[in-house]
Amino acid sequence: MNETTRQHIAAGVQHHLAGDLEQAAAAYRAALQSDPGSATAHNNLGFVLGQARQWQAAREHLQQALQLKPDMAMAHSNLGQVLVACGETTQGLQHLQCATELEAQNLQAWENLSRMTLQLGDAQSAETACREACDLAPREARLFTRLGTALSTQGHHDEAVVAHQQATELAPGDADAWGQLGVSLFLRQDLGSARKALGKALAADPNHYIALRHLALVQTATGDKPAAIASLQRLLQHHPQASDARLDLAVLLLSAGQATEACPLLESLYESHPEDERTRFYLALGLRDNGDRARGDALLQELAKQPSKYGAQAQQLLGLMH
Repeated sequence: MNETTRQHIAAGVQHHLAGDLEQAAAAYRAALQSDPGSATAHNNLGFVLGQARQWQAAREHLQQALQLKPDMAMAHSNLGQVLVACGETTQGLQHLQCATELEAQNLQAWENLSRMTLQLGDAQSAETACREACDLAPREARLFTRLGTALSTQGHHDEAVVAHQQATELAPGDADAWGQLGVSLFLRQDLGSARKALGKALAADPNHYIALRHLALVQTATGDKPAAIASLQRLLQHHPQASDARLDLAVLLLSAGQATEACPLLESLYESHPEDERTRFYLALGLRDNGDRARGDALLQELAKQPSKYGAQAQQLLGLMH
């Protein structure tokens, strides 16, 4: 690698670390003009383009990096992430796994594999990759947070709590660590401890989505509907696109006898997701409670045709009407 190429790559890394993807890409392209055979420049440019969701261009540069240097672990890892994002899951996971085999001490390779497998729902493989990453970097809280999430996803809530507690000890001000600890405690039905952990998450980040969402669940489980409604309203002020939380709020309002407040939320959700059976069911209930029984019954009749949980509940309600 000549000195000019090295300087362009170094500049690209600095731009990348500063979050300036456009300037980083320009620097890596300049490096390739100086040395078209630089596997490092192709890999780095492919990674930046992947972050910019320019999948095809990213793929081409990462494949070129591997043609030039077939044993380049990070090119395999980066290409794997791009392929998974493009829906080519099997091939993508092969590249991600290959990266860890080529460089077993490469923390980033293990972290990428753990994140992708967890995202794809393979919590057991994610746990394995997380443990490898934690062994390599035992002071990194985010790794223990992900390990706890992988364990919790498998139903290993006691182990998950331990992992999340390690994360909070390593990073006492980390809202994600406290939030995920609160989730695991909630799933373990330790509601008092869950409330405390979620409170610490919100002290670190007052608008933390996971913490607000699960605090509302804890408040609902303990019968404090007004507090749960307030938590969800607060969440939606800062995360207005959170449709699941909007539906939870509407359901809570209905259960509290506030159909007038619930119906506008349900109408909005129904307009954007007319196929969602839970939305249709609760909109039907809200309409009936709000005086529009004819439209509510019509929605229930359509829903009753579906072989599903909400279809069965609609049938029961319709049966009660006759």
